[in-house]
Amino acid sequence: MRSKRLVFAQDMSGGMNNPLDKEAGPLSKLQFSKDELVRVLEALPDDVRTNVVFFASDYWRHAEQLVPINRARAALVGFVKEAATPDFRKAQDRHRSRSNIYDPLVFAMEDPEIDTVFFLSEGGPNEGRYVERERLLRHVVRLNVYQRVQVHTLQVTNDRAGGAFLRRVAEVTGGQFHDVEALKAARAR
Repeated sequence: MRSKRLVFAQDMSGGMNNPLDKEAGPLSKLQFSKDELVRVLEALPDDVRTNVVFFASDYWRHAEQLVPINRARAALVGFVKEAATPDFRKAQDRHRSRSNIYDPLVFAMEDPEIDTVFFLSEGGPNEGRYVERERLLRHVVRLNVYQRVQVHTLQVTNDRAGGAFLRRVAEVTGGQFHDVEALKAARAR
């Protein structure tokens, strides 16, 4: 691992409740990604400063700023394990289960402490300030001119359009794109 100042941004939109794939059986995308995030948090070296951000229509985070993993590991792991997607079947949550990608990226790119983001999602935005993908990418590039945050994107579906968008986010920020097959291979190790 190169960075010691990183954020994990995890998609919690309604689609994350769907099965990961036919091979995974009843395992949802959300459970798969949360399990992997817990595994990573538990393995981070003690000198890392980190945070976890979840997003759907809104975004919420464990802390206002990066926290030392050696002091906050148990709290971060608990935060991840307790997280659930908004239930779009309930009227009060129906409007909260979409995917606002722009706001969590802005949060990460405006914090001068953060230099790396691991951004796990199904694909592109369908809610938020910018929904049109090319426009969102232009704003990400503009925001990142001085901060130079690397965004490594991880896709938990086989959706080509979503994969193309996440690949572009990684490219314009100097990060790397990883598809669902790479994620499953990492889990098998």
